[in-house]
Formats: sequence, C-alpha cells, structure tokens
Amino acid sequence: MPELPEVETIKKALESLIIGKKIISIDILKPKLIKSDLDCFKNSLIDKTFLKITRHGKYLFFHLSDDLVLINHLRMEGKYQFKHPNDEIESHARIIFHLDDGNALIYRDSRMFGMYYLSDELHYQNLDFIKKVGKEPFFLDENELFNNIKKHKETEIKTVLLNQEVMSGLGNIYVDETLFRSKINPSTKAKFITLEETKVILKNAIEVLNAAILKGGSTIKTYKSIDDVDGHFQTDLLVYGKADEPCPNCAKPLKFMKVNGRGTTYCSRCQKKKGQKFIAITGLYGSGKSKVTQLFEDEKYHIYSSDAIIKELYEEKVVQDKIKILFKIDTIDFAFIRKAIFEDEKLDKKLKNILYPPLKEKILKIFRKHKENVVIEVPLLFDAKMENMFDVIVGVNVLEERRNKFILERDKSLDFKNYYDSHNHFLDRLDECDYIIQNNKDENNLLKEVLKIKKDLDF
Repeated sequence: MPELPEVETIKKALESLIIGKKIISIDILKPKLIKSDLDCFKNSLIDKTFLKITRHGKYLFFHLSDDLVLINHLRMEGKYQFKHPNDEIESHARIIFHLDDGNALIYRDSRMFGMYYLSDELHYQNLDFIKKVGKEPFFLDENELFNNIKKHKETEIKTVLLNQEVMSGLGNIYVDETLFRSKINPSTKAKFITLEETKVILKNAIEVLNAAILKGGSTIKTYKSIDDVDGHFQTDLLVYGKADEPCPNCAKPLKFMKVNGRGTTYCSRCQKKKGQKFIAITGLYGSGKSKVTQLFEDEKYHIYSSDAIIKELYEEKVVQDKIKILFKIDTIDFAFIRKAIFEDEKLDKKLKNILYPPLKEKILKIFRKHKENVVIEVPLLFDAKMENMFDVIVGVNVLEERRNKFILERDKSLDFKNYYDSHNHFLDRLDECDYIIQNNKDENNLLKEVLKIKKDLDF
C-alpha cells in the first residue's frame, strides 16, 4: 500500500500534469470505486477545473472549481496514468478523466480496493472518515503522540503506529524502519513505551518520511508513483524486506514475524522486546537443553517441552489415524515408526507434516494462556521452521566428547545421535540464536549462564 511518501510523490507528479486542466467527460468503468452518489459524481465534475491538490495522511484531495473537492484513497494498488492522445490505456483502468487539452488522467487499480468520494470545500474536512485520520508526524508533538499510544495499552506498538487515528501516513514499510531506528521491538505492548521512547519514535518517523519523500518513495512490488515511474528510497531501507540478511547495526540475521497479521522485519538483538517474552531453548541432542529449561523453571518461568507436546499429539485420534495411513499400520508402533523414518527420508518428512502444524498451534495456545515469560524446549527448532514464533532463541552447545558421554549415560547409541544430528540445523544457524550457553562445566556454571540471560531478559 502506498504510504505518505508515495502519496506525496503522486501528488507532486499530478500537480505538474493536471492543475489548470478542465474535465470534459468521465468514463467510470468500475462504479464500485465511487463511494458517493454515482450520478452526482459524474455530472458535477463535468466542466470543472483542477485548481490544486492537497494531501492528509494517505488521502489525496483534488480541489476543483465551484468549490468541489474530489477525495481519493489509493488503498493497496491504486495508481495513475497520464495518457496522451496516441498512448495506449494501461491495464486495470477503472476511471478515466478526459481533459480539455486532449489528454486523460486514468486511475488504475488491479484489486479495486481504492475509493473516490465527492464533497465540497465546506464539508469535506468534517466527513466522518476524514475526521478520524490523525495528525501526520510533522504536526504532532511527543506528548500528544504519547497520549495516543497509551490509549492502546495492550496492543503491540507496531499495530498502534499503523493505526491512522493515532498518527497518519505510516504503513508497514515505514513503521518497520522507524521502530528499527528507534531500537523498539515491534511486538512490545504499547503500555511499555515511555515518553522518551515516544520522542525517539516521532523523531525517526519524521526523518524516515522526509528522506523517503526526497527519493520519491519506495518502489516495492507493485507501487509506482505515476506512469510507472519508480521511487528510489527502497535502496535506503535498513530492514523492511530484508529478513535473514545481516542487521546493519550488529550483523545478526534479521528476523521475520507476523504482528497481528502484518509481515514484520526486525533485529531481535537491537530491538529487545519489553514485557512478556516467548523463549525457545534449542541445541543438538544430548547438549543439556532439558537441564537449562529446568533451571529457567527454577527462576519462575513457565516451561514446556515440544517433545512432550508431540507425545500428547500421538494420543489424539485424528493424528493416530493419519499416522496409521501413512505407515500402513493398524496400531501405533513407535519402534517400527522410528526405524521407518530412519531409513526413509520421505516418510520422515511426511510424518513431520502431520505433527508440526498441530504442534505449532498448541504452542500458540500456550503463549495465549500465560501473561508471563514462557520457555519451550524445541530441539528441532530450525528444522520445524519455528524460529520466527519466538522472541528469544537460547542455544545450548557442548563439546562433542562431553555430549557423547551424556548420550551414553542415557543408554542411547551414537547412531541414534547421528540420526538426530542429520535433521538438526542448530550448528548451521548459531548466528540466529540470541544467546549461546556453553554447557562444558558444572551445573553451578550453567546456572550462572541462565541467570545472566534472565537478567538481560528482564531489563
């Protein structure tokens, strides 16, 4: 969706093309885009001249003669084409304004989420949907923004900043960029945001928007300003769309998550979350993950094991039925299943496709159940592609000799270990862990490591 810089760029481009031009006829190819009376819309605009264009947030206001004001919101993919007499009309043309100089202004919208509304100078600013639009960052002071944020205490700060009633003009791209520059985690609840942090948010929002306006906005996916002219600010984006790339500050791979359904890129090291945290404990088989998890429980964290959840899943009839069909068995035989997946990688993958989706759903239910920090031991975190479900990843590493000793003490063979190692990408993904615990000394040292992490998490 075009955000404030993109809409401002479109405004400036249109000003140079249509100001002083008169509308002589209108083709309305998709009437659903017109949110005011259709006949009045078409008839009132004929012979009216474009006098100026203004903008508030993501809304464009075309001021015409006879005190008319045409309101437009581009929504997801609205864009304009300025057509000369011999030009072809581009795809997805929805409304065509024919001008008195022989040219035409064409509104294009592939998904048809955009809107037009006809009003007048006296009333347009008092329309309910316009009055709800908050001030732009340029016209807000930090106290006003702080008060707006605090009205949404239990909502994630990213969602709050996307709310156009709180502050207008920022969408997904520029909220990610603003929060990264402000070193604030997007999923931190608004109640934890201080006045000082609000000042930083406002300062960075203004800087990001001004820089983007200077470069014509960001050309991301389908956005173009007008006539397929690209913006160039995308080359200056620090995090948006760069998941798994090194953080420009600390070089840790950037993470991707969904915040209330919106794709979000951030650095878990530079943007530490305040309040409740979801913590994954991962590592190789026999590294001491369970012991570390237990130590977190001693520190009053809620702890769970993904292996225990998987065991529960095996007791559910719907899961049992799928497994029986997959392995062509009448009863669940763990020894048979284990041998089969050891020998057949395709069967192993199909079994995970049965188990991992409900596992993830059960973990999400655990998150929703608690208001305090939750620790879950997830041995195959990266194999299950669950790393983005957690705010913090704690990796447990150990010297191979010590690890082998742990495994043999459990009466497990090293072949068993080798199988799990072939599916565990922990060593390849060490740089994605927020903390690494080296389990090479005694239990007292292990506790010290856990307490250091706890102190850091409780900042």
